Amino acid sequence: MANKTPDITRLTSLTFMLGRLVREGARANGGASSHSLLHFEVLQYVKENRQPTMRDIARYLLITPPAATLLIDSMVKKSLLVRILDKNDRRAVRVGITEKGKRFIVLGIKGKTRNLKDIFSVLNPKERAQLIAILQKVTKRKTSHP
Repeated sequence: MANKTPDITRLTSLTFMLGRLVREGARANGGASSHSLLHFEVLQYVKENRQPTMRDIARYLLITPPAATLLIDSMVKKSLLVRILDKNDRRAVRVGITEKGKRFIVLGIKGKTRNLKDIFSVLNPKERAQLIAILQKVTKRKTSHP
């Protein structure tokens, strides 16, 4: 069996380089900073999960609840999100998306699409299909929850 460490090292390096290309393109295509990319990810999560709790957001982002609170605070100040008191549990705070937050997502998707088209334009259709198949394979997750 061949030593796969060099392959993994190269994949790691290429993954970081691709992330950098995505961030650089986002900045160039609309002034998005890495901070707003994080905002975009949170907004997508909140939209898809309909008023998740702060704890849900922290778990999703793999950060501590206090870090999630700071992030959500900044997004509430920008009118992208709102806090909602849980009617069933006074201790729980849920998060909802505003109309401004929804517009941020629409603009973000347009910018991301433009950026990714540019990045992957070096691939021919067959290579893009192969990349899609590979990414689907490595990102496959179980959808069932306990």
